[in-house]
Amino acid sequence: MKRPPQGKRLSGRKFFLASVLCGMVLFLPFFFPEQAALAQWFGSDDEIYSNWMVDRKTQRLLSSEQIKARLEREMKALEGKLQALAAAVVEAKGKSAPGSTAADAEADFAAYSSRLIEIYDRLGFTARAEELIARLECSYFKDSQWFLQNYYQSRDHRKLVEILWRSYHLREQELPQEQRCCDLTRIADLHYTLGQMDKAESTYKLASDMALQLALEAPAQGDGKKCVSIGSIYSYACFLAVRGRLEPATALYERCLGFWEREKEFNFGSGYAGFDYLGTFLELIKDKDVQLHKRLQSRWQSVFRDRKFAGILDKKGVEVTAPEFAPFQDLVRVSTFSQGLGAAAHKYSRLFGYVDTRGNWKIAPRFIRANAFSSGVATVKLSNGLFPIDVEGQWTPYSLIDKNGKELVQLPDMDVGDFEDGLAQGYRRGYIRCGLSDLIDENGDILFSGTFHGPLKRVGNRFSLLIITGQSKSGCIVSPTGYFIDLMMEPDPHRPGHKRLVQILPENGGPTSPPGEIVFSSSLESIGASSAQSKVGSLNSSGRAMSEGLAAFKAGERWGFVDAAGRVVVPAKYDEVGDFKDGVAFYQRKLKSAHSPAAR
Repeated sequence: MKRPPQGKRLSGRKFFLASVLCGMVLFLPFFFPEQAALAQWFGSDDEIYSNWMVDRKTQRLLSSEQIKARLEREMKALEGKLQALAAAVVEAKGKSAPGSTAADAEADFAAYSSRLIEIYDRLGFTARAEELIARLECSYFKDSQWFLQNYYQSRDHRKLVEILWRSYHLREQELPQEQRCCDLTRIADLHYTLGQMDKAESTYKLASDMALQLALEAPAQGDGKKCVSIGSIYSYACFLAVRGRLEPATALYERCLGFWEREKEFNFGSGYAGFDYLGTFLELIKDKDVQLHKRLQSRWQSVFRDRKFAGILDKKGVEVTAPEFAPFQDLVRVSTFSQGLGAAAHKYSRLFGYVDTRGNWKIAPRFIRANAFSSGVATVKLSNGLFPIDVEGQWTPYSLIDKNGKELVQLPDMDVGDFEDGLAQGYRRGYIRCGLSDLIDENGDILFSGTFHGPLKRVGNRFSLLIITGQSKSGCIVSPTGYFIDLMMEPDPHRPGHKRLVQILPENGGPTSPPGEIVFSSSLESIGASSAQSKVGSLNSSGRAMSEGLAAFKAGERWGFVDAAGRVVVPAKYDEVGDFKDGVAFYQRKLKSAHSPAAR
């Protein structure tokens, strides 16, 4: 197999195959161009692909015994392949072969090893997995570092920070300076959470100094703007504030505010910690120095006066709250209210919590992401507190919580949608259309895993999944191909209180989807598929459905609501709106607006 050029993405069929293998790795939450070699595909053997719970030839679900047998066959094949690959690596290096040849062999070894470790994990062969992990750790292959990072993220953060440093040094010369700043800041965050304060400070300072140098010395980019990794400077400012060193912390913070005041001159590259719009710092110092907090908050209000924020609106058009929550456009999803609670993000920290219909916090804002409640549970990403700043959840999977905010189950997925009819779809690596997905029920049980699209064609407890097996390309349009399986969710007789999936076949109440592989298109999606955003109300489409007797409409650049007769109930005066639920909806406007009273 040929290794893709470093830093380039695959295309067409090769891209799909690469995506599938990456998705098969349970612990691989992010995709980077440098990971392309890790994503090599194994070949044409139908037994070696990510839909391991379904037989492709018969298009039927496999029993647990059949799944185990399949994994064991694949395990033996991979073990034999690894022996050959290990020999190829030695031979390539022994003959002083071109660097690309040795790199190809190392990349293949890392790719096959990662898949084999996943199988060992599923089959419970812990000792074999640990032995192979140890081999990868000793290899120092660039491609193996991605897998090791994601393997240790949920197991051992002390090992993880070692792997991150190793990976950083292996790639340091290849990385643009702004990416180095970002990587160092993430490493510093881990040192902090591990209580390694000296290492955290030296790493934060290194990243901050590098970012300041970049902002001052780097030439302008093609758009005429200079790049500043503002998140690295800001994270160090917050670290110093937490440690009580307010004078140097404030100096750095005001540098960050200055960059934002001149935002027309800068691109804020790789500044993941800066996209809380510098609000967390204010929360960190408000109890340390009241006068300093008051002064900086006043300046913050001036810098971000034109930013939009969210509030709560009732069905008469009365603003229940001022725009006091974080704005919608910076969030992955817009929440509707459900069971009297709505997910909202804190104005400054951007951490999520849950508010009631009057805007009172019922679950304090302490989540990186949060979805709507369903049957008393919701899916969230837990945070480590205000600091370290982590607005994206770099190493954080979703968890299931109850209405008191208590964690019930940690999920393996890095992105999860809202529950709909008792099911939510999770993505192991964040949202990737052809990546490994899970169907999760309200107990937190994973009922199905694979590369699929859906659920589609919902009727009661019955639905269809499109099992993805490839891609079809027509011009610039790339569509997944695969086949449908029809399923129903029912109580599990062997586990009281839990559910299971049963395939709908002619012998148990068909009809079923016609056999054979098809090309999936948007017309098929209209029969019942919905994106995570449309489940909670798209803010960018004028084709909005009626919700509790009102439908959002757009006039020019503003949003309002009409009733079933088309009469305007709430004038179109908002920048964005959600859909009504429990008598209220979220709206979005600037802190001060010509259409509304000044912020309270």
